[in-house]
Amino acid sequence: MHARTMCLAVAAFAIGMTCAAGATCQLSDIQLEGPVEGTRKLGTWWPDQGAPAFVMTNDLNLNPQHSVLSCADAECDVQNLDALDIAALGASAPAAFADPVTAQPSIVAAHPTGLVLYRCNDVSCTTRQIIALPNTQGVVLHSNVVRFGANDWAVAYIDAPTEQGHLRLLHCQNADCSASATRIIFNQFDHAMHQIRDVHLARANDGGIQVASLDVALTANPVIGVRMSYCQTAECVTPMHRMFALGPPTPDLDHLALALRPDGRPLVLIPRRDDPVLLDCGDRLCFSSHPLRPLPSDTNDWYAGLVLDSENRPIIGHIRGNEAGFLQCLDSQCDSSVSNRIPLSLSSPLAATLSQNTHGDLVLSHIDREEGVPHATRCVSTVLFATDFEADD
Repeated sequence: MHARTMCLAVAAFAIGMTCAAGATCQLSDIQLEGPVEGTRKLGTWWPDQGAPAFVMTNDLNLNPQHSVLSCADAECDVQNLDALDIAALGASAPAAFADPVTAQPSIVAAHPTGLVLYRCNDVSCTTRQIIALPNTQGVVLHSNVVRFGANDWAVAYIDAPTEQGHLRLLHCQNADCSASATRIIFNQFDHAMHQIRDVHLARANDGGIQVASLDVALTANPVIGVRMSYCQTAECVTPMHRMFALGPPTPDLDHLALALRPDGRPLVLIPRRDDPVLLDCGDRLCFSSHPLRPLPSDTNDWYAGLVLDSENRPIIGHIRGNEAGFLQCLDSQCDSSVSNRIPLSLSSPLAATLSQNTHGDLVLSHIDREEGVPHATRCVSTVLFATDFEADD
């Protein structure tokens, strides 16, 4: 069910402007079908050939389960919902990625006993293999999956069911992860106690793995910061890490997002309420040239998800009040930006995840904070922000 569509262009948001025919990107509000109540976590993927799909964690009636909702077309007019099981752990968002051999999704989801891999036989995951991932007991939070090839992938996770836990990396050497190695990236027993609120990872251009985690040092005067970790190989035998302190912790800062520039330098979205910024690192561990680049802010802002466009300019999923859309940086440093959003039928939206395929199509999934109703905002275009526009008559 669509609300309305709007053309996404550099000046399309200005009064008296509409998009010319050459601006092909359309913003659409999509209401996702059940479970329409109690949805608390969303994962999203958009295959290069096909339509977007979503993985939901539902905790209605204290009976949490993971479900897959797939769209039959890019407009998502026809949707298919299939429950994966009833043993979900709602504290962790499920992560999905497309299998490079079968082109079908694989899903990593948290269960009370650890992480589980669903290898789907179709885009709706109506039939699948369920594989318990080794050495992941007691997982409370995990990141999106990094894929190196058909038989080489990794996932970062926190291994303790409390506020404190080790940050680990599981590297799988085959498709079902029956051959694997686990390394501790950050060991709580070797450091003062910390609370890790979120973790993301990406494949580095030299074959290593870049990890960014949101970390609170539980000292007499607690400090929140971004912990940058880097592994020279996927096995992560000798991880390096450094914490970039931000200041006293705030309850509204509970997630971050990571993207890597072409030369491997990390770019981290820090979506603080009233003061969202991009941490622009000059090296792997953010020792040098790390300006905090401010983003447009408002008391009703929520930022979630960070990708780079074909010209390496940041694109950020953006919710303001009851509108959702995308903030586009007009240069690689994001010194200037534009935002285009579409009105939603939700009263209190909360951004969840942002996904992009290789064609530049985007989908931002989000949830009604009060009712748990899932929605998505999509943008289908090979050119996200067209430069041609014309005035209204």
